[in-house]
Amino acid sequence: MTAAAAYRYIPLEHADSFRLLLLRPSQNPASPLHGSLLNTTLSECDFELIDPWTALSYVWGPPSTQGRGTIILDETYPVPIGASLDSALRDLRDATRVRRVWADALCIDQQNVAERNRQVTMMGRIYSTANHTVIHLGELTDEARTVLSSVPRQYLYFLGVGQPRAADEEAVVELAKRDLLSRTWFRRVWIYQELILSKDPWVQCGGVRVRWTDLCMFLVGPPTWNNLSQRQLDDGLHLLGNMNYARSNGILGSAGTLLSLLQQRRGLGATDPRDFVYAHLGLARDQDEVARFIQVDYNKSVAEVYGQVARYVLSTDAAGSALANLLASAEERALEEEGSREEGLPSWAPDWRFKARQLAKMSKDNIWSRTDFPGPAHWVALDSPCQVLGILGYRVDSVEAVGPALPPCATVDRQALAGCKAAQSAVWDLYHSKGGIYFSGDRFGQYPHVPLRGNEEEHRRLCEAFGAEWFEFLTGLDSSESPNKPLATLTFCQLFRDWIHDEAKKERIFAGQNSHGLLRVMNDYVNGVSSSLDDRRLAKMASGSLGVVPAVASRGDVIVNLVNCEWPVVLKRLSTLSPDAEAAVEVSVRRALCGKFPDGGQLYRDGPSWSPDDDRSAQLGHFEILGTCCVDGHVGWGLQQLPAKEEIQIFALH
Repeated sequence: MTAAAAYRYIPLEHADSFRLLLLRPSQNPASPLHGSLLNTTLSECDFELIDPWTALSYVWGPPSTQGRGTIILDETYPVPIGASLDSALRDLRDATRVRRVWADALCIDQQNVAERNRQVTMMGRIYSTANHTVIHLGELTDEARTVLSSVPRQYLYFLGVGQPRAADEEAVVELAKRDLLSRTWFRRVWIYQELILSKDPWVQCGGVRVRWTDLCMFLVGPPTWNNLSQRQLDDGLHLLGNMNYARSNGILGSAGTLLSLLQQRRGLGATDPRDFVYAHLGLARDQDEVARFIQVDYNKSVAEVYGQVARYVLSTDAAGSALANLLASAEERALEEEGSREEGLPSWAPDWRFKARQLAKMSKDNIWSRTDFPGPAHWVALDSPCQVLGILGYRVDSVEAVGPALPPCATVDRQALAGCKAAQSAVWDLYHSKGGIYFSGDRFGQYPHVPLRGNEEEHRRLCEAFGAEWFEFLTGLDSSESPNKPLATLTFCQLFRDWIHDEAKKERIFAGQNSHGLLRVMNDYVNGVSSSLDDRRLAKMASGSLGVVPAVASRGDVIVNLVNCEWPVVLKRLSTLSPDAEAAVEVSVRRALCGKFPDGGQLYRDGPSWSPDDDRSAQLGHFEILGTCCVDGHVGWGLQQLPAKEEIQIFALH
């Protein structure tokens, strides 16, 4: 038996039970740490007036640093602790008095998963009940000493906000940015809850500490939105200001939903990726809704926890915009390197470990001419027999060929697009000379026109010149070292040129803001506007149309419209499921969908009726989501081209 295993935690008996470390005093900073663990309850501590206790907020550090420190419990058992916790406890230790401290790595039996689940659920209450919280940032460097010693107590601007600092104060701020604000603590996921819920947080390096509020007032001013929005703060100070503003709002009880918290903070560090979700549960204002789907459970895998979050997101938004957000995340996930993807994570569940890539939203036309759907009755999200989203929709097209990946337009050398820009301007000059654009309309939308009588041939020539410049740009994107362009690129570019030739004969508007469909997307890209083409590809569809697809799309991928989704979606057929697994999923999805329409109902506004029999008979296929797309000239669920009942299928998305 090891020394660490020799110490046995006394079980926690009550619903609000937790442990405090009674850290014994020492006048020698280098002497071994000694203490004992006290089982108590939050209710007892909340009414304690004599012996205050301190919650510790710190960074665990990498696994390689765990076990490098030691604390002797009950004067008998040497228990290994991480190097950062060892340092924090030494800095907190008093010279003459016992200090009552809560530190998660030591006060929770980390080997007891059931206890760990319960204690992590309580962490918000632990920090809000503690008399004080010490944010331990690590060692006391010369820079940190200068910053912390420069912070006056109760630092207030009585004569207004944003007064110029003295030169020496500006120098201290620069030191803070280089040292304190660059430390790992500010970019770890758990600290957000620990900070926001704490009554009286302090910042400490070595043996020096100052109040959080005083430090923030000194460095960034008061926690008001006007102060933050009016001042030019760089990354470090902006992060500090946002954290202090969030703490002020959290205290006032106006923290966001779990989804908004995750979106704001995705990509921050966590030793355990599941903690990115669990660390925000205590802050979310929609905790009752969240609890229907997510409970702290370290027996579940990362994929299972992130799948729970996705099902929560879908359930809280009957209008369907949440589905669109999940699909955008699917495209971001598909761009991650193969080795970095979380095994088992459904393609429709965001991977919160990574920052959002901020892909531009896919282009869409005539959004007011789409049908409406009666709530979330057209989809089900299941976790058994596997994580799957069963959803109704219909097939639109399939990908026949893809062009080269397009870099973000903001990063493209403008000279490379100079020919496209000149050709675009020539088309617009023709429109201007003919009196500009006029519109017609009906109940399905507005339609721009340009009077070309007598200039049809010139317009066709100018449009084809625009296409020829794009042809040169696309073929020039190939980064291959081979002197010969890959056949696939040249083949696609020829298909693209043929499409331009056909569209030019239709007298479509090729330039300006009133162009539509793919041509509008291309114009935005040439003009340097954030475009649907950024980090995506042009694609030729089997129907002959052109469109924009995710960068990972390839020949044979399917284009579909899903209910309550504003954009068409690119799906890749799943071929890894066994026949038995496919059959089990199909039975579960059909059964769950039948329960959504027990008495029948309209499939969509002014649409055909839908019944459990339809759920049982509709074709079902298994796919993964690659992301959203646009197909030139196609309006998903448009009132002019609604699918027949027989076209509706069930898509099982894995």
